[in-house]
Amino acid sequence: MHAFIVSDLHLGSSEARHQDFTRFLEALPAGATLVLNGDIANHATKRQVCESEGTAVVEQLCRESFHRPIVWLSGNNDSCYRPEQPNQIEFSDHLAFGKELYICHGHQFLAFPSRTRWLQKLLGALCRLFHSDTGRTHHMADVLQRVPPLYRLACRIVARGAIRFARRHGYAAITCGHTHHAEEVTACGVRYINTGAWTTPTPSYVVVKDGDIRLEAFAVESGDPASDPIRSVP
Repeated sequence: MHAFIVSDLHLGSSEARHQDFTRFLEALPAGATLVLNGDIANHATKRQVCESEGTAVVEQLCRESFHRPIVWLSGNNDSCYRPEQPNQIEFSDHLAFGKELYICHGHQFLAFPSRTRWLQKLLGALCRLFHSDTGRTHHMADVLQRVPPLYRLACRIVARGAIRFARRHGYAAITCGHTHHAEEVTACGVRYINTGAWTTPTPSYVVVKDGDIRLEAFAVESGDPASDPIRSVP
């Protein structure tokens, strides 16, 4: 098994790294599986600021599906989205490589404590307001990062929920996206890896090969999807 896992491309948004991801895709080893772990298209926002760029990358993914296995897992932004001509892309809400690794977007694990849900709704309203006023795409994760204690809480909630799920179902590791925070932790005998996002200066991804699972950074300057592993991104 040789697979690459990415999440949170948010294609079509003003922050998406369309050109970098195109170079990443072109540099993938022949035959390796590509797993798109949610929020690949930024379909939840009403305005696609960079719609033409996003559409071009989606069309490239559809063409690439004739040459390698591509699995598109649904996230909170693209759960109802399908390309017009998906070709050989497989769609699902999760994927498992035996009991070694479970893959899902992770939004299902984010349940804020009831005492803070009012703040979550406020941040959502601010996110929509910023988007309409500035013409830029503001994702909830980006807005949360402006409130570090709440952002750290959101990341912890997703990680803990994912680890509990994996442990309950007997998976050795689980990888998610959603938080836009690349990290790797081990707790309760389960390895949790978050793939981060491709809306940040340092895009990241997970490589699975012959039982080895690594979190790595995409070398933006060289376009080489084989840089030094990331063990934890602060």
